[in-house]
Amino acid sequence: MAQTRRQLADKLRAFNFEAEADKIIMKNADFAIRLNQNQLLDGEMPNDKPIEPSYLGNSYAAFKNKKNPRPTLGTPDLNLTGGNYNGIRLVKKSVLTYSLENINSKAPSLIKKYGNYMGLQKINLKSLTYRNDTDLFNEWRRKTGL
Repeated sequence: MAQTRRQLADKLRAFNFEAEADKIIMKNADFAIRLNQNQLLDGEMPNDKPIEPSYLGNSYAAFKNKKNPRPTLGTPDLNLTGGNYNGIRLVKKSVLTYSLENINSKAPSLIKKYGNYMGLQKINLKSLTYRNDTDLFNEWRRKTGL
């Protein structure tokens, strides 16, 4: 059934972009968190640099490399028991403003030692933005019928 111009205009006015975008961003929070976790598994910071300082002991570096061979030998992945990774959350700061934060009790000491590892590399941010934009566009199409 075809829409009249008035019906279409009403649907377009009723579409609350900010509210819908916020819903989409929170729907994709787990994806954002996995992107951050994968960076850490690779031993990389949000600025694409390796997590530093390296492990001091060769035996501990070898132990960690057996558990996770993805980063260069000696490069930390900040994951031993999983608590640090499981503490990562996407937190809403204001309308359309979010940050990745860590609620794990060890996070402050890890951030003090290694720097702020919470955040996405440019390529991962592009991937997340693409997903959010696509989902928002599909929701807009669904609600407006366009």
